[in-house]
Amino acid sequence: MVQNEKTYNVLLIEDNPDHIELISAELMSSNKINKLFISYDGEEALNFLFCSKKIKKKEIEVLDFILLDLKMPKVDGFEVLKKVKMHPQFNQIPIIILTTSTSSEDMDRAKKSGAKGYIIKKFGSMQLFEEINKIVYS
Repeated sequence: MVQNEKTYNVLLIEDNPDHIELISAELMSSNKINKLFISYDGEEALNFLFCSKKIKKKEIEVLDFILLDLKMPKVDGFEVLKKVKMHPQFNQIPIIILTTSTSSEDMDRAKKSGAKGYIIKKFGSMQLFEEINKIVYS
């Protein structure tokens, strides 16, 4: 059960179009998403966060959390996580790894790098938002 009635501004960083469609559908079905920004790889995500125009900056500053895939072209998820966590404007935004990787090494590395949580993708559960909510408010 969702703990509050707030709606969220979310950045989804994911390179697989099928996964984007499924994740977006699950998130939007929660009726808790105000704005969903999508970056299709790590490089695009960093440009979105650090190089956006002033109008977008206001929206970016109110991101409630970031969902981040690990295995992406150009700039991988670990590098995105590192750069965001080093930046004073964005380092307090919870970053949740959303990946197919079940590797304990990836899980440990993500946690040590500042990820708030780690969710292994399992599409069709329709409980993604509840999992995210537990992580964000833990």
